[in-house]
Amino acid sequence: MPERAVDTGRETEPATESSPPTDELLRALAKSRTLVRSLRDGPKYKRTLAEDLDVSKSTVYNWARELNEHGVVARTHEGYELTALGAQVAAVFQMTVETTEHLYEARPLLEAVPESMAPPPCVMATASVVTTDTSPTAPLDAFMTWVEDATHVTGLPGLTYPRSFEAVADDLRSGDMTCDVVIENDDVDALTAKYPAVCEQVLAGPSTVHYVDETPPVGLYLLPDSTPNVGVTTYTDRGHIASFVRLSGEDAATWARGVYEDVRKDATLVDSQ
Repeated sequence: MPERAVDTGRETEPATESSPPTDELLRALAKSRTLVRSLRDGPKYKRTLAEDLDVSKSTVYNWARELNEHGVVARTHEGYELTALGAQVAAVFQMTVETTEHLYEARPLLEAVPESMAPPPCVMATASVVTTDTSPTAPLDAFMTWVEDATHVTGLPGLTYPRSFEAVADDLRSGDMTCDVVIENDDVDALTAKYPAVCEQVLAGPSTVHYVDETPPVGLYLLPDSTPNVGVTTYTDRGHIASFVRLSGEDAATWARGVYEDVRKDATLVDSQ
């Protein structure tokens, strides 16, 4: 006995086995981005969409018609709505847009590191960037606020500033903060000369300090108990902090630890004596 067709109330173009040309679909999504975003909240009538988006009803119709041709939007008794496919396409498109925006915001980081060291796109999608646009000290201020409550720091302090070291010196001396870091050899000499008691305490405890001859291109910090859990500082040619980038999630931690380990394996351990 043949099965009875189920009326879903949706009006869509006949399904085809082939997907639409990607460039056409992306153009349609970009053109009607606000409509797609609105429909992610649920179905809406044409009049409501026109009012919410501040466009004409004919514009809503044209956008929806084109998306309907791609199987992204259907017309139902509740108005226009995203299809099951459309909901997935909309989510991927929005993620792509947000990731692209984050990539441009984090350009200082991408331009500062070699390609082999660059974070993957899934990590860059979490980027939050502070630059000197609002204040010359804004990146350093943001970094200090982020690190002040840390109990452990793993990373590559590209350049060591007196202000940043002095801010955590008491915690390092008391053992409230431990660290596993790789710094430039000249910085080791400068810190041990200026802060001998703190450095002696750090090297005598569970912390590890390695040194390299060349300054890492960026400062990289992993704070396992913080959110965001990864921070990156970039520098100007004069050695000032140009930007502070915060990254979040397990992927960010995996990337940061991988970069740290790659540098540490060729570094020399600083002896406590």
